[in-house]
Amino acid sequence: MRSLPAAFLLLISAIGAGGSTLQKLTLDEMIDKATSIVHGRIVGSPSSSYHGATIYTHYSVQVVERWKGALGALLDVVVPGGVAGRERQVFSGAPRPAPGGDYVLFLWTSPSGLTHIIGLSQGLLKVKVDSTGTPVVTRAASSEEMVDAAGKSTGDSQLTYTLQGLASRISGRIQGK
Repeated sequence: MRSLPAAFLLLISAIGAGGSTLQKLTLDEMIDKATSIVHGRIVGSPSSSYHGATIYTHYSVQVVERWKGALGALLDVVVPGGVAGRERQVFSGAPRPAPGGDYVLFLWTSPSGLTHIIGLSQGLLKVKVDSTGTPVVTRAASSEEMVDAAGKSTGDSQLTYTLQGLASRISGRIQGK
């Protein structure tokens, strides 16, 4: 768990340098590394502010279900990039949740108290209802450059689960540790 802050800072440094390479995370790695995992809805409009030299866009998330962690019913989740004053920062691989959107979020709270989505776009899964009325969770494959844990270039793949199936997978992983 100690390497997560260092890995996150390395990722942010690489992004700030003009390009990014994301480490591909498996679902189990996201479950293990997350300090919180929630099913929630984006409420209100996003806002941006500086934290150090980085602009973060803040999203308010109304928690519908909590599968890991002890955060409150309304969360402030930050994503790198946005507009603050006359400055704009863009971070490759950063997700942009839609206001009113229904998501499963894999979150990590930094020592500074900011709550981030793990693995940028990898940790944000969209919840939709399929034609049978079943809630389904999906995440499209990322087009960003990715590497595996050994640093070897790799591609990403789409994730699809029923909401109930994902909740069971998360619960089983947490209980199995």
